[in-house]
Amino acid sequence: RLPPDLMERAFVWRNGIVRETQGIEALISLVPECTKRFDAPASTRIMAEMFNGLMVKARYGDAKAVLTELEKTSPMPPSLLYLAVSGHTRIAAREERWTDLETETGRAMAVLPDADLDALLAEVVAFARQKNALEAADRLSRQVIDSKEQKPMARRQGAHQWLEVARDRKQPTEVSARLGQLMAVDLAPASLLGMFDRHFYWVMQYGKPSDLSSMVVTGDKILPLLKDGPDRTGLRAMIVDGTFVTEDYERSVKLLEEGIPERSAEWHSMALNKVRAHIALKAGRNEEAIQRFREFMKTVEKWEKPEQDPSTGILYTREMTLGRNAKRIANILKAMGEEARAEETIREALGYYEKALQDPQVDAQEKDIITKEMSELTAAKQP
Repeated sequence: RLPPDLMERAFVWRNGIVRETQGIEALISLVPECTKRFDAPASTRIMAEMFNGLMVKARYGDAKAVLTELEKTSPMPPSLLYLAVSGHTRIAAREERWTDLETETGRAMAVLPDADLDALLAEVVAFARQKNALEAADRLSRQVIDSKEQKPMARRQGAHQWLEVARDRKQPTEVSARLGQLMAVDLAPASLLGMFDRHFYWVMQYGKPSDLSSMVVTGDKILPLLKDGPDRTGLRAMIVDGTFVTEDYERSVKLLEEGIPERSAEWHSMALNKVRAHIALKAGRNEEAIQRFREFMKTVEKWEKPEQDPSTGILYTREMTLGRNAKRIANILKAMGEEARAEETIREALGYYEKALQDPQVDAQEKDIITKEMSELTAAKQP
């Protein structure tokens, strides 16, 4: 008599031969033989291999027939029940029977353990999104979020997919709104932070200022739920970015004065100066704004590597950043009627930009920005 592991391997090999060379009836006949000869863990592994082999070949009807035969097993071990329930759900997804998929998902939610349900949802909802069945994916996600089942991993997956659907639709306003609504759902703070982190800079890039303001409000609600450490520090930094971009400069100053742990005193000084430069500019204190932008440029001169805008992916080298700030100062001077100083600063900015274009780190996207801004500076020069 063969050892159990060799018996299992031999049966799997036999399955494969029958699956590829004989009809479905011959394959189905192996199902009861399998469940009688092997214990629950082994029979589950064997049946999973049989089922997945059919799914890979898109033989969904045959896969369903195997599950139907498997469901005749009595008594049905839990692991085989889980295989059957998840299998019917996967088949409904692959056959794009979206209404049936909702029904099968409801059954899976009631039967499957949390980890199994999490993995199943990740597959079937993502597949619906891939097929652009966004309404179905939306309903499935919401179905899981609203479920009374105490399955936190599955609920987190539902929330994740619900946000992804709105992002698939390119709806930053909806992403922002949904994140706010998820604050009322029983989700772990780490899960909320992960979703916030995934979508924050996307909303910053593609959304309206009001969308980003809404994200900041949600971030403020997540912040007290987190323990001190890198997660809390990272979220505070995102909130600072959000308040800066939405020009809520006074809030930016308050957050920076409270401090961002793990950031140096030099970084805080630089960030506060930059924000106060914008406050001065907004208040019409132009000379103060110019002075503060100049102070920021002194910091930039010490950069040893470029900085990347997290919302756009644009890489800002030292010379490109110096050029942009000199250009900003030139624009302020032009608005003040200081033509001579403006002309001198335009020449300064163009010099920085010319150096930036020679930097091998500057890619096509950055070169387009630099070229455009150089053209604007040239047009602004005195005739």
